[in-house]
Amino acid sequence: MIISFYFVSYSLFIQKGVDFNTLIAGISGYILIGISMGILVNTMENAYPGSFTFKEIKSYDAYYYSFVTMSTLGYGDILPLTKSAKGLSVFITLIGQFYMAIVLGMIIGKMIAPKEKVNE
Repeated sequence: MIISFYFVSYSLFIQKGVDFNTLIAGISGYILIGISMGILVNTMENAYPGSFTFKEIKSYDAYYYSFVTMSTLGYGDILPLTKSAKGLSVFITLIGQFYMAIVLGMIIGKMIAPKEKVNE
């Protein structure tokens, strides 16, 4: 996962303009973060049962929780109960929001940059 995320991030930073590959790399990076965080949630719940309000942990529940938390949607059907689970949830939220802000800013900047050079 780390190697995949490295190559996705590298392709985002190295490209000069915005094309289909740039958009796919941005989406792939977000999905990789969500899956990685889902693995962390699943691992925490298996190591410390009762960290979340899962009745029975399933991997798709952990991924669901990860993406809902990353997007700050927060349905409230799964909640962190322990301090470490709450800390992980805050970390997931911050990672998701920082990724969106940084990557979207970078993509929009690359879309605007060629237009500014043409107008000069």
